[in-house]
Amino acid sequence: MKSDCKLVTLPVKRDSRGALAFSEIGKHLAFEVRREFHLFDLKAGTARGGHAHKLCQQFLIAMAGEFRVVINNGQVSQTWNLISPEQGLYVPACNWLDLVSLTDSAVLLVLTSHTYDELDYIRNWEDFIRYVYTSQF
Repeated sequence: MKSDCKLVTLPVKRDSRGALAFSEIGKHLAFEVRREFHLFDLKAGTARGGHAHKLCQQFLIAMAGEFRVVINNGQVSQTWNLISPEQGLYVPACNWLDLVSLTDSAVLLVLTSHTYDELDYIRNWEDFIRYVYTSQF
């Protein structure tokens, strides 16, 4: 069983001034964005994530540097490499997310479907497995 995660190639407009990538709700984003945050000044090998969300969906974009993202839905683990701001990774709710910066000075942009709510987080792997197998979502 595969997770419902999906790597999305974003439209890019280029000219002599540089490049502009964009995403639109309903075309590239599966949800209305309620929150944005970004991780930055990360050193190579820095681990982040280590949790899942009950309801919150995420869209991850490597704005600078590279990231390895491991997603586990409780049955299957998939690894994604984010290497460009021209692509984003859609992560539905109820997926455990681990990520590692592969380069120094990496920057990760995260768009989310919900505002911050600590009660939406599952921060323990055993609790996540229990939640996946006992909850209707």
